[in-house]
Amino acid sequence: EDGHHVSGVVGLDVDGTKFQIKFRLRGRALSSHIAELYAIRAAVLWAIKFDVPTCIVSDSASAVKAVLNPGSSCPHARSIHRLLVDSPDGVIKWIHYHVEIAQ
Repeated sequence: EDGHHVSGVVGLDVDGTKFQIKFRLRGRALSSHIAELYAIRAAVLWAIKFDVPTCIVSDSASAVKAVLNPGSSCPHARSIHRLLVDSPDGVIKWIHYHVEIAQ
């Protein structure tokens, strides 16, 4: 364990073009939960930047639950929640192991 987590976002643009964002996170307090939140945040910011309706899916039930809870104890999740509230075309959903995503 080198203390790093690689996180990323993969999606389809409105014209069907696949895009991918990857980043490496570091820190002793870092967890896979936090890495998932950073990936969700990146997807939300991408949607806001390009002003497109977005459905974000994640296989992390705990991250989705935290983001949807405005009173979450996690400051990262609360900031993502505020971004989603300010972007009414954004939706986040939990899926089981990405099985519902077409390849």
